[in-house]
Amino acid sequence: MAFWVKHTALFVAILFVLQSYVRSEISRSIDQRNASYSKSSVVNNTDDPSRVLETVYTSRKMNCALVCTEKAECERYLYCSHDSSCKLYQDGGDCVMSGDTTGCSCFTQTIRCEDSDCTCPSGQYGEGCEATISGCIIPASPYSDEHVIPEFDQSVRLWRNGTNLTYSCSPSYYPTVDWTCKANGTWQEPVCKALRECTELNQCNPVYSEGKYVFKYPGTDHDIIVQCVSTSSWTHVPLQPNTTFSYYSTNYSASCHPKQYTCGYRYFTVINIYIYKTNVYVFGPVEPFISTTDCDGPSMYGAGKNCDPGCLIPEPGIFQVDLRGTGLKHKPFMLSYGYGQAVFSDNEQLVTASCNDCNGPCFTVLPKKLLPANGTDIDYTNTTKPVCLSRS
Repeated sequence: MAFWVKHTALFVAILFVLQSYVRSEISRSIDQRNASYSKSSVVNNTDDPSRVLETVYTSRKMNCALVCTEKAECERYLYCSHDSSCKLYQDGGDCVMSGDTTGCSCFTQTIRCEDSDCTCPSGQYGEGCEATISGCIIPASPYSDEHVIPEFDQSVRLWRNGTNLTYSCSPSYYPTVDWTCKANGTWQEPVCKALRECTELNQCNPVYSEGKYVFKYPGTDHDIIVQCVSTSSWTHVPLQPNTTFSYYSTNYSASCHPKQYTCGYRYFTVINIYIYKTNVYVFGPVEPFISTTDCDGPSMYGAGKNCDPGCLIPEPGIFQVDLRGTGLKHKPFMLSYGYGQAVFSDNEQLVTASCNDCNGPCFTVLPKKLLPANGTDIDYTNTTKPVCLSRS
């Protein structure tokens, strides 16, 4: 009897230590398991029973996490306190349920190594890196394409194979491929393409309206202003009103313009451009994107000297193209056959050319090329930045 009395205090102390250790180990185990989950969204929609592994009932959210952890195929769970239901899912992402979502919480398994000394290979997680994921880890920024704007739930750490993430692109760019989780656990990278033709606005946003748009100059952060119409596949540069024109005339002698041309002048309000890689090339205007007065004469970047004394325009043939306010400038050029001369001014955005004699028209040597006019003032009046729809 004396022995038990003498050693009771020692037994109580040992028991207390053991209980504390067990509680600590249980707590540590639970903490580790809970650390594998991050909160996701609960979406009120029609539930898809095929995605639910099973439903159990437990009085505590913690127990729901432990049940999911014990099942290798469980990657998220939905716990609702109002009916103590615990739904286990076989994939990551948001929890979808129908009806009232009050008191319901969704948790997705977090992909990371729980042992601070463990560095897990790609596609594995957990203590000792013994578990293998069947989806894709959330893509990390910066993304491979700097123009990508993510629109998916970035709190979800794991996405199921075949999932397409939603994204949009910077203004003047549009998404071209799906951002897909592939079967090998890697992502099909998103790609944003620069808008170059007006017809690409239909791919970017099918409800675009006609008008002037702000485009990014390829390969730079520089803007250009282009005019788009739904009936044309071309990209157009709108010009300053009444500053782009050609004077020309007709003489019935063989030394001057053909007799089907009459003396007069023409104003051009837009010019066609073609963007290839980082180059912008100019093509002649096509009806109805020109404003015509008094004649059916030469095209833009071309003119002929007036050698008909009966013509109402006595000046030599000249032409002028004004790109001020468009964000573009001319690449200096020569006139063909030496029939005239061209003068560039205002940061090479304004070109004025004149013909020397009556022997023939003066025009530019093809192809005509435009360059970005960095540092110039751009006229954004009545312009719109192209905004593309997100890709789902």
